[in-house]
Amino acid sequence: MISLLKAKKLSEPLFTLNGKSSSKLTLSNDKTVGATIKAKKGINNIEFTDTVIKSTEVKGGNSQEFISVEEGTKLIGENKFKLGKKNDSVTISGSVKTLTINNGRDSDKDVITVDSYELIKKKLTITKFGKEDRLLIEGEVFKYKDLNKQQTNNDLQELGIVVDTIGAN
Repeated sequence: MISLLKAKKLSEPLFTLNGKSSSKLTLSNDKTVGATIKAKKGINNIEFTDTVIKSTEVKGGNSQEFISVEEGTKLIGENKFKLGKKNDSVTISGSVKTLTINNGRDSDKDVITVDSYELIKKKLTITKFGKEDRLLIEGEVFKYKDLNKQQTNNDLQELGIVVDTIGAN
């Protein structure tokens, strides 16, 4: 299933991706406010392309999510991406004011890629970062062990990036 939405403004839309194999949803409109995207099954490609996304939530399930915030896209307000089971991927090439990514409690490898530190305008929070997960920023790879070091955490926090690892503290 492939969906491409082009419109001026969407207010509180609900999308459910429930394909048996793969689904693709591309939001390429002027602005989307308060959207809920439920990815339940299969492989789900969710793209935000040259748009403004405000207070939107992506909810992963027993599926594999590939979420892409493309260049020219702005995430404003409180946005949340809850990754499901399986190996998931979030790529950030657009600007982020506030985004929380919940990797979920699983043993699968989730990869979050941020093209540039400058894209984080206020705060990127990553929760439930597990031992198999990876954070890539400007080509630098941060693993679980790296993110449990106080100095690394302090350096990232100064840049607006907060990572909560599973089992830390």
